[in-house]
Amino acid sequence: MKKLLLPLFMVVATAAFESASSAQASDVKTLEKGTSVNLSFGTSKVKLGLNLPSGRFEPILDTQNFTPDDVFSYNASTAAYVCARDGTQQLLQIYLLRVDSLKWDAYFSLDGELVNIEEGALGGSGVNKASIEFDANGEFVRQIPYILNTVTIHAPRLKQKIEFDFYSSETTSFDAYFEVKNFAVNGCR
Repeated sequence: MKKLLLPLFMVVATAAFESASSAQASDVKTLEKGTSVNLSFGTSKVKLGLNLPSGRFEPILDTQNFTPDDVFSYNASTAAYVCARDGTQQLLQIYLLRVDSLKWDAYFSLDGELVNIEEGALGGSGVNKASIEFDANGEFVRQIPYILNTVTIHAPRLKQKIEFDFYSSETTSFDAYFEVKNFAVNGCR
């Protein structure tokens, strides 16, 4: 049985090492024989695939009136937990507002605090939203600012780079209900 555990441990350790390629050298520790290991890696990627309704029954909202506390100030929302490198979790909420027939705005919050996506800080005076644009057929065109793909989040328990990826092939604006097609967060155990 011991001979089987060593190859299994090597496979798990190799996979963990490969998925932690962004870990800092200071994060590496030497373990003594017999020490148990609890592997945890912080969230580095959030993948989103959404349908944001294009129909005439989905109201166009004024972003000046947006507040997470008022459910009438946004059209839809979704949430998932993101993890710090030590395994602690924070609730990531995404609020979506239809601002014209081909454009939606997305606001992000961590544990109830709006995220400044330009600088990756909570609050502040930077850009607090991203925009997602569609063509006349409801197909994804782009997200603005593009910096959204390389945001460094600085929150009380979460200081790391997280890539937000609105799957261009999955995110649509069709005349159908709001749908979360894909919401994948890596790094949580």
